[in-house]
Amino acid sequence: MTASDEDTGGTEAAGEVRRTKVEAYAVVAHPPRPDLQALVGLAAQICDVEGAEISLVAGSVRQVAGIGPSAGSGEVAFRDARDLVAPDGVVIGTLCVWDTSPHVLTADQRGALGVLVDIVVDALELGLRSRLLEETVAQLTAAREELRQLQVETRAFAEQVSHDLRNPLTSVSMSLQMLEDQPSLAADQNAAWMVARALSGARQLESLIERLLSSATGSSGHSRS
Repeated sequence: MTASDEDTGGTEAAGEVRRTKVEAYAVVAHPPRPDLQALVGLAAQICDVEGAEISLVAGSVRQVAGIGPSAGSGEVAFRDARDLVAPDGVVIGTLCVWDTSPHVLTADQRGALGVLVDIVVDALELGLRSRLLEETVAQLTAAREELRQLQVETRAFAEQVSHDLRNPLTSVSMSLQMLEDQPSLAADQNAAWMVARALSGARQLESLIERLLSSATGSSGHSRS
């Protein structure tokens, strides 16, 4: 079976699977890739024929690399087409060699053509994987930049909150300390206890603010001077 016609795809669902797979390779309707051009050139040279081409099926047969005159431009006396089979078993196209003169491939030439078919599929898969890897790297880079920006914003927010809370808290603490030092406070145990409790709470709150600020600045890779 060859993939030179959409009817060879079987069911409509199978044709859609093949079309999706071929489109993912991103070679149809693009300039021929140098590696694929090199492979068709090698196929023609090994088989000692006038032309060779790689065609993929994405709704219709599309040539993605070729060398020599088109197989449809004149009378073809010899033609040998081999299926290109993706790793999941889907036939995605053909590697074809032809000549306008009668030609018979030797056993070695047929064997080499079979090897080239596998190399073509490997080249398509490698291009796909490389592109997917590049996209993943780009996504990770973008996510990393977003995280860095979030950390910067978190640090700035923590510093602002710390400033807004620390200034009035410092004033409260200083007032409580001044009150604590008043001789008259010693004569009133309840008042002294309340002032001491308030001062302890202020110190605890200041310590909490410092820990929160240290946590925020530490998460963004900075240390507080």
